[in-house]
Amino acid sequence: QVVGSARNAQRRTRAFLWEAATGMVELGTLPGGTSSAANGINSFGQVAGESNFGGGALFHGFLWSAGGGLQDLGTLPGGSSSLAYAINDAGQVVGEADAPDAATGDLLPRAFLWDPVGGMRDLGTLAGGRFSVARGINAAGQVVGASEPAGGAVRAFLWDPVAGMRDLGTLGGGTESHAYGVNEAGQVVGGAVLADGVTAHAFVLYPATGMQDLGILPGGSWSQAYAINGSGLVMGQATTATGDDHVVLWQLNRAPSASDQAVATMQGAPVPVARA
Repeated sequence: QVVGSARNAQRRTRAFLWEAATGMVELGTLPGGTSSAANGINSFGQVAGESNFGGGALFHGFLWSAGGGLQDLGTLPGGSSSLAYAINDAGQVVGEADAPDAATGDLLPRAFLWDPVGGMRDLGTLAGGRFSVARGINAAGQVVGASEPAGGAVRAFLWDPVAGMRDLGTLGGGTESHAYGVNEAGQVVGGAVLADGVTAHAFVLYPATGMQDLGILPGGSWSQAYAINGSGLVMGQATTATGDDHVVLWQLNRAPSASDQAVATMQGAPVPVARA
């Protein structure tokens, strides 16, 4: 099953679900909406995404199921919009929703966790920060994303119900990082800006050994990782020597706990991965 967005015959952008048996099926919009997009799907075929509504410019996150259609996930208190990016098998949805800043009253994005019982919950920010965005969630309810700490650049975070939000750091000497995916083992993937302040590399973070650089394609200068499964397959994007963007797949070949060095295979070429 695959989800995404595509233009229909009326050139309206609509969320879709593709299956081998049925092909591409349009998921519709929230009442009065004209545009929608699907961003995540779980093992039960439930889909998370966003749609505008009432003919307006604001979007709300939604949860779609075959039996119930699109369910509006609403917003955080005082907010007006939300976007949903990922869903786990428990039906928990994560994303971003605007909420009033305590100091200024400005509407700023905040990471949220929505579940069928408690509704939408603000996950907060890193210490002293003003905004956050949640991008991925695993079966244990661990959430990853990015937040701006006080006086600093954006940093990847891992949130869980017990410890709250934790700064995941950066690759050696860098200042900025973003996390996009987390698997059931708590391994996190994303991208981080290096010490030069410009170049960004994909990373994998292991709970035991920390953040490691996944490298780049030969002659390339940039990479980013978006998802990781339980087998150590990592999906992302990277530039080639000619500057083109390619979809890439890394295979993490051995357990990182065996050494401070791990090896990833990217497009068939071994790429050494050094501990940050």
